[in-house]
Amino acid sequence: MGTLWFREIKKQASLFLHDKYNVARLVLTDVTETELLVEEVTNDDPSSPDAKTMTKIADASFNTVDYWRIVDVLHRKKRGRRDEEVERSLQGHGVVGVLINTWSSSFAS
Repeated sequence: MGTLWFREIKKQASLFLHDKYNVARLVLTDVTETELLVEEVTNDDPSSPDAKTMTKIADASFNTVDYWRIVDVLHRKKRGRRDEEVERSLQGHGVVGVLINTWSSSFAS
């Protein structure tokens, strides 16, 4: 019981610090919320991103500046990895897939 409680406290503290770090990056650097979302989605977490986050990224991609920021984040992620790691990283490809589907459906209508 004590171990589960400690893990939960540790998880909450980690989430709190991560949130404060992101807020500081938003305030002090030239980074947008969309870039933070793309970085979060393309991390090494094996679980898939939630639909709400992917919808926010897809909506932001209609803004030309945000679209190029998304592409820049994906390029930075790819540049920092070896080819084998890029192939295993399906989440980055998932973001690209959402962008392609969003843009192609908007042109079709």
